[in-house]
Amino acid sequence: RSSELNEKREVIGEIDGKFAQTNITLLAQSASHFLAKCELVRSGRKHQIRRHCAEILGLPLHGDREYNEHARAQEAQEGAFFLHARSLGMDGVGRFVAPVPRPFLATLEKVSIAVESWVEI
Repeated sequence: RSSELNEKREVIGEIDGKFAQTNITLLAQSASHFLAKCELVRSGRKHQIRRHCAEILGLPLHGDREYNEHARAQEAQEGAFFLHARSLGMDGVGRFVAPVPRPFLATLEKVSIAVESWVEI
């Protein structure tokens, strides 16, 4: 279930019986990890990005013990799964941008994903 780099995938599915849509663009990939840009198009359901990556694309988040069998079998050393809201936008409010946490960048380097991939997000 792989995607080409920079290919935008429209992921549509039901979460708890309700429609959910996420656009996911794969920015970088190593043998064991991936970096993607995810856009919530419709709904914002609980765990929407986590579930769409794991259940529909077959690409679970690093360290996500709920949707990643590998993380459940082997405790994640970092103590948390890796999902970062680089930018959030809300109608009528504006857009907020957050720096990428250092542990996140260190993990990307450790799994051979170029940090420069973040420039596109």
